[in-house]
Amino acid sequence: MDVLILKYEKLFNDYLDENLNFNDPKNLYGPIKYFMRIGGKRVRPVLLIMTCDILRKNINKALPAAICVEFLHNFTLVHDDIIDKSKLRRGKQTIHEKWDLNTAILSGDLMNILSYQFLQPYSDKLFKKLSILLNETSVKLCVGQQWDIDYSQIEKTTRSNYIEMIRYKTSELIACSLKMGALIGGLSNRYSDLFYEYGINLGIAFQIQDDYLDIFGRKKIFGKKIGTDILENKKTLLYINTYESSSVNDKKELIKLYSSTNNIDSKTKIKRVKEIFLKNGADKKVLKDIMKYQKKCYELINNFPIEDIKKKLYKNLTDKILFREK
Repeated sequence: MDVLILKYEKLFNDYLDENLNFNDPKNLYGPIKYFMRIGGKRVRPVLLIMTCDILRKNINKALPAAICVEFLHNFTLVHDDIIDKSKLRRGKQTIHEKWDLNTAILSGDLMNILSYQFLQPYSDKLFKKLSILLNETSVKLCVGQQWDIDYSQIEKTTRSNYIEMIRYKTSELIACSLKMGALIGGLSNRYSDLFYEYGINLGIAFQIQDDYLDIFGRKKIFGKKIGTDILENKKTLLYINTYESSSVNDKKELIKLYSSTNNIDSKTKIKRVKEIFLKNGADKKVLKDIMKYQKKCYELINNFPIEDIKKKLYKNLTDKILFREK
């Protein structure tokens, strides 16, 4: 499995390098080339390439769409970093830190535009299908980001609201990538939607795992500052689970710690919130949630119109994605 994923990653990274051939103006394209080359898990392009390869045995046909979804994904990260005032991304300086805010906004905008241009090699019929899917996904990404901002400013949110938010913000692009791979691989909309639904469940579990690693991960491996969600008062499942099951005193303290008016220093805030989470078993609960979505992923994979040996590839990749450390 690892050998196959490395093969897809190398193929994609080589194609990416070939297409990062723009230079002028340097202060516009330089940040884009920098950001696209600082790594990342490449989950979306790998899923897209793998799906097309399994269905059609024509990897090269998947590459323009793969670079499209990765550019769109990275555009959202550039703007997320601005909104969150993040200094690091993948262990490196964010664009607005390395350059400035205006450069980050403009470079991010161009990355979004370029993502659509990468779809131009496809036939008119397929281009239309892919473009409609990408447009719908882009709208949902923005809606999810707004919900994320809104929920950080209120005392509590519901579990269902949180799941819907991460579906829009994270899952939809993963689902879009899989469906693109299926469409390019020759499947009808009906069968492509099976891959889409798999992507939705995989994406939700992926984001829950990301939230978990933000607090309980290891900084050197995770590549970002630990506790960022706490400092930004984000109401992840860890917060929601604790809020719903904690004692009155723990709940009051948690609300105070997440209040924008508290003057507690960052290290103390992260430490104390983490202690409250652990005390109330929030970490164990979210790991159970990940297992629940893993099971849903398996059920959907079993319905894929492919051989059993290829279904096993998707199950192995699912486990690799969901039980990562970064």
